Amino acid sequence: HGDSLRQDLIHRDFTMNTLAYHRKQGVIDLYGGAEDFKKRKLRCVGSSLERFCEDPLRILRGLRFASVLDMDIDEEAAAAMRRNKDLLQNVAVERIRNELTQMLCGPSIGRILREFSDVLAVPLPEIKSMIGFEQYHPYHCYDIWGHTVVVVEKVPAEPVLAWAALFHDMGKPFCFSRDPQGVGHFYGHAAKSAEIADRIMERLKFDHVSRKEISFLVEQVTNSFPQWQT
Repeated sequence: HGDSLRQDLIHRDFTMNTLAYHRKQGVIDLYGGAEDFKKRKLRCVGSSLERFCEDPLRILRGLRFASVLDMDIDEEAAAAMRRNKDLLQNVAVERIRNELTQMLCGPSIGRILREFSDVLAVPLPEIKSMIGFEQYHPYHCYDIWGHTVVVVEKVPAEPVLAWAALFHDMGKPFCFSRDPQGVGHFYGHAAKSAEIADRIMERLKFDHVSRKEISFLVEQVTNSFPQWQT
């Protein structure tokens, strides 16, 4: 019985998910999951590389746990996430969309977006052009990606709003210009952002209603504030 339980639990993803209960023995914690959860530490069971190779979606699941539960990801697990990130290309898009949606609504999403942008750029390659893209404008103290992260952090934790916040400036790198004074402008970026957002949502198989609502927010709300177009 003990060996069979251990064999079952060794293939779980994270230690906090290995807790078992026996009606006579009570809680059985073979891998230190209770202590890890108490310390808000997300640690893989056994080899991180093996766990992520068994199911690459666990990479995003880990980021989702860290965002929603405000957990710190173990160094070994974080390194394995980055090493195996390209395996996410082989995961069903519906599963990816669901994990990303929950992750975006977590209270610690800002930290995850900042620290794991390289991992998230596998299912969302469109964010690459935003990272490090300076805006050269007095209204902005962040690059495009940094600004986007702050917006995602500030909106209410609701899927439509979170996705719209992530998408709202994706068109900026393609609409950039500088005036004679060196000030940066992004004329027309709202429409371009909506176009990119719709392409991503089609790829990730969003439902029709969500696509319509998110596209509206990305384009029309931004257009309602002319200064946001500069």
